Amino acid sequence: MTAQPHICQVAFSALHAFALRRWYHEVFNLLYAGQTVFFPPATSNVQGLPGAWERCGWLVDGQDYFQLEFFQFLYPESRPTRQRHAFDIGYRVLGIYCADFAGVLGRA
Repeated sequence: MTAQPHICQVAFSALHAFALRRWYHEVFNLLYAGQTVFFPPATSNVQGLPGAWERCGWLVDGQDYFQLEFFQFLYPESRPTRQRHAFDIGYRVLGIYCADFAGVLGRA
């Protein structure tokens, strides 16, 4: 039996996505892996958001299967949401293994 390729992608939708991406880059030493603007019909087909425009940038680590995606909607423009609670539906925690934990703490 051969191992199947896999990938771990985590997506963030943020008001200031590229500032958040820079923070993860600086603190965790993740590598910049490109950026683009998505627009119709791709956003309509993939995300089901008719007419949406968004910026997206990526970070990767030293492995070949871990990627963080940072989305910022240009249209419709992102707005702050109400305060979230632990019992709300959705993900709240992201664990990242780091070989140099003391270095990460120093950069954070």
